[in-house]
Amino acid sequence: LESGDVVQLNRVKGMPHLNDTSYKVRSTGPFTFELLECDTSSCSENASQGYVTQLKQPVTISHKSYEEKCEDPGEILMSDFAKFTRPATL
Repeated sequence: LESGDVVQLNRVKGMPHLNDTSYKVRSTGPFTFELLECDTSSCSENASQGYVTQLKQPVTISHKSYEEKCEDPGEILMSDFAKFTRPATL
C-alpha cells in the first residue's frame, strides 16, 4: 500500500466498529500502515486480525486533442531504447 490509498477492513477482532468501513491510509513501512481520520482512542482492545482490501479509486486523465498535439508535439523520444548505436533511420 502507498500513502493516500483507500482500504476497507473486514472481520476485525477487537474493534468491530472498523468492519465494512473504508479509510485512507499512510504507509509507515513495507508491511505496516496507519488509518487516517480514524479515532480509536475509545477502544480498550487492540485489533488483532482481519482482512484489508484495497479499494481502487477513479482517476481523471486529460489529454490534448490530436490537432493540438500535431501542432505542438512536445518532446519526442526514440522508441527503441535497445539500439542506441543504430542511427535514427525512421
